[in-house]
Amino acid sequence: MVNVNSGKDLDVTGASRANSAQIIQWTDTGGTNQQWNICAGSLIKHAGRSQRDATDLLPRLLGYDVFSRMLVGMAPPA
Repeated sequence: MVNVNSGKDLDVTGASRANSAQIIQWTDTGGTNQQWNICAGSLIKHAGRSQRDATDLLPRLLGYDVFSRMLVGMAPPA
């Protein structure tokens, strides 16, 4: 996902797989931490190594910080 204004990709800070990892904009690196799938509503899933992390984009659109979180009912990353 690329911001049309900044030209930067949606990125998980430091390629972290930790719950509550910060989501930022960063120059395209082609890394798995910049790969996403769009789901229902404003929810997206990180498409890198784990499909377990999800982010609600609505707070970011309103100017708040955004963090990844574990999807309910799924095991934590190995």
